[in-house]
Amino acid sequence: MKMRSLSTYLLLIAAALSGCEKYLDGTQLPANTIAATDVYASDNMVSTVVTGVYLTMNNSGGFAGSANANIGYTMSLYTDELKSLRSGNFADVFYKNAIQSGQSGHWSDFYKKLFTINTAIEGINTSKGKLTYKDQWLGECYFLRAYFYFYLVNIYGPVPLALTNDYMINNRLSRAPENEVYKQIIADLKMAQSLLSNEYRNGYGIATNNRLRPNKAAATALLARAYLYAKEWANAEAQATELISNTNYEMIPLSQVFLANSKETIWALAPNNPKPAYEYAFYNN
Repeated sequence: MKMRSLSTYLLLIAAALSGCEKYLDGTQLPANTIAATDVYASDNMVSTVVTGVYLTMNNSGGFAGSANANIGYTMSLYTDELKSLRSGNFADVFYKNAIQSGQSGHWSDFYKKLFTINTAIEGINTSKGKLTYKDQWLGECYFLRAYFYFYLVNIYGPVPLALTNDYMINNRLSRAPENEVYKQIIADLKMAQSLLSNEYRNGYGIATNNRLRPNKAAATALLARAYLYAKEWANAEAQATELISNTNYEMIPLSQVFLANSKETIWALAPNNPKPAYEYAFYNN
C-alpha cells in the first residue's frame, strides 16, 4: 500500500515554525497569546491541551462521524462486516483492502493528533509548574498515543514511529516494522496503566461518574487487545481477565447498553451536542 509522505507534512510544520521564530525574535508576544513554556504551567492549562485532542476527535477525522471518514464504517468495510455496493468510491477501496494515500484521511489526521500528543508529553514532563494531576494528564496522553498507533498499524502496516515533537527528527523517519510499533503501543499502555487511576476523572482532575476520559481500565482493555494482535497470548489473557474481573463493568440488557455511562462502557467520547448517531444517515443512503 502506498502511504502519504509524513515528511511532506512535517516539512510544512518546520517552515511555519521557522517563520514564526524569525517573526517573534526580539519582539513581544502579541496580546492574548501564551508562550509555549507557559502552556504547561498549571493543571487547567494542561487540561485544556489534552481536552483539545478529544475535541479534534469529535470535530474531524475517523471519530467525527462524517461519511467519508467514520472509523466504525470504514473498518467494517475493511474487515468485511459491511459490503460496498458501489465500485470506485471511497468506501470501495476499504472493502477491497486497496487503501491508497490519497483515498484515506486517517494517515494525516492521526499524525496531526500525534504531534499534539507528543508535544504535550514533553511539555508536561518538563513543566516547572505544580501539577496536582500530572499523572492523569500524562496517562491520558500515553493512552491516546497508543490508541492512534493501534489504528495506524492495523490500517497501513509498517508506519513511522514519531515519538517526539522535534520535526527535524520526525522528518527523517522511515516506516518501522509492525512488531516495533506494537512494542511501543504496549510500552505506552503499560505507562498509562501505571499513571491512571481506577476512577474516571473530568477536565479538572476531579473524580466523576462520566466515563468520558480514559482510566486504568481503558488502558487495560486496549493493552489486552494489543497483546492479542502481537500474538502474546498469555499476556492478552491476563489483561482481559483483569478487566473481566472488574466489578465496575458488566454485561447488561441491550436496552441499557448504549446509554451514557452504562456499565458496559469502558471509555466513550462525549458528543459536542446530543444528536442521532451519524451512521444511520449513510447506512440508509
